[in-house]
Amino acid sequence: MTLPNGDANGDNVVDDADLLTVLAGFGTPAADLDGNGITDDSELLLVLSNFGLEGVPAFAGRVETPSGAFSATLSVSLSSWGGGAQLVKVQLKPVGSEDDPDVPIYEFTAEVGATSENVPLRNLPAGVYTVRAFPATAGRWLRTELSEPLTVPGGGGTPAVHIPAPAWAEEVIPTDTVPAVGLGGGPSRAHLVNLASGVYEHAPEPDLVVSNPVGPEVRFARFYSTHLARQGYAASGFPVGWAHSYDLRLEGDLNGLTLRYPNGAAEQLTPEQVGGQWLLKPPAGAPYLGIGARNQAQGRWNRVRLHFQDGSAWEFVYASGTQYRLSRVYGRGGAYHDINSAPPSTGLFHELRYDG
Repeated sequence: MTLPNGDANGDNVVDDADLLTVLAGFGTPAADLDGNGITDDSELLLVLSNFGLEGVPAFAGRVETPSGAFSATLSVSLSSWGGGAQLVKVQLKPVGSEDDPDVPIYEFTAEVGATSENVPLRNLPAGVYTVRAFPATAGRWLRTELSEPLTVPGGGGTPAVHIPAPAWAEEVIPTDTVPAVGLGGGPSRAHLVNLASGVYEHAPEPDLVVSNPVGPEVRFARFYSTHLARQGYAASGFPVGWAHSYDLRLEGDLNGLTLRYPNGAAEQLTPEQVGGQWLLKPPAGAPYLGIGARNQAQGRWNRVRLHFQDGSAWEFVYASGTQYRLSRVYGRGGAYHDINSAPPSTGLFHELRYDG
């Protein structure tokens, strides 16, 4: 990949401001873009030839050291440069997680010049990555994205991006598994592979099922997903990659909420005031509608209830920060069971209580 030149003021775009910067530094080293030590006509030509170009945005999240087992090499160069080697940062994130602050960024640094430099990318976990490179010191070159995702380890085809389906739509995902007991299956029926993305899931039978003739049954089940493991996620009290059936949560503020499912799926809920009531509208096609108790003074929701078309509901209460935890599950007849967490509202599964 080659980083385009012309960003004289370091704002990741080539525009009028860069022309003004070059003109202001004309005849001095102040706006030297090509490394010849002086600002002259060549800088004007660079800005004009790349006028209107804009670099890609920065990844969301924090930089962490990768601890995987694979390596790759990326060829990087700086365009329109005659000076010495410059420090360049190369960053990677799994495809689809570019704006997710909870997914770590893997960063590598190398000295790069006008000729291509092979940058080693070591200790990467297996996956498909979006790659972006930019100068360590802002200016001259735009933040640039590799034209195609980088597959690690390299080889045969690129799997589709894994986008987990919400619970109400999981049946439409093409998977490879084995039949249930009595149809040729056995313990292996817990193994499931997403045929599009290659993500593996282990979903054994529920650990606990309690029948309830007048309300929702209690069904507590654990499952493992390589998608969750790759993100470093685990439900509270569980090993990495593991979650459970009650690991539902809301995140956000009065401007909007994100419903996060145990398998990593997410849906955006948009608030809308109708009369004296606040509705939280899900994406088109979702079989539920949210109603929230808004606390304007504290800038949060006191309580949110998601009502499904079959008459059941999930209720969430404020936990801390921007987090809301599942606190109650309603059945079709209005009966419910409470889900409590260890203080102070950590979200750790602690107790189920039926209202009797």
